[in-house]
Amino acid sequence: MKDFIQNIPQIHYYGNNIGIIKKKFNVVLSCHSIEHQINFINHLNDVSKLLRDNSYYIIICPDKRYCFDHYIKESTIADILEMYNNNTNKHSLKSLIEHRTLVTHNDTIRHWNGDHGIQRINNSEFDYLLKSSMDEFYNNENYIDVHSLQFTPNSFKSIINILKKNNFINFDIEQIYHTKKNQNEFIVILKKI
Repeated sequence: MKDFIQNIPQIHYYGNNIGIIKKKFNVVLSCHSIEHQINFINHLNDVSKLLRDNSYYIIICPDKRYCFDHYIKESTIADILEMYNNNTNKHSLKSLIEHRTLVTHNDTIRHWNGDHGIQRINNSEFDYLLKSSMDEFYNNENYIDVHSLQFTPNSFKSIINILKKNNFINFDIEQIYHTKKNQNEFIVILKKI
């Protein structure tokens, strides 16, 4: 156990405001935070600025099929480009409503066994959740933490490839490790080129 603890790398920075970091790194790690990004393209470009050429951005991302995002549709390239075009500092009303009204349980094993729980949209509390979500959005200028993006390994790969092909980002996919059975996350290694 002692050797394991001694080999843990030092974490230099954490948080959302990565634009203030002036150092360059060989690796940046994101664990369950990419799905919270307000502007996916800007985020990737901010991370790219932190990396030396031929360095890596490692992303551990929840697979929407096996977590509470199950009933929310996968993010599309149109969603990503709309975020980029809007260039706001808070999540969209759509993201807030989806996160408050369409989520389900977060039991990975149940999802893998086909039990995704009930959809709140068919539940008596839906109207209350919808109204309170809208009130929260319009009456709050602060950041409200929700998942604004929902991915599977294949949808993530598709979006990255489209963004790269159209010169929005300078990352290639080095490797994708698909979601393992009874797990709720996949891993993507992006290489800065």
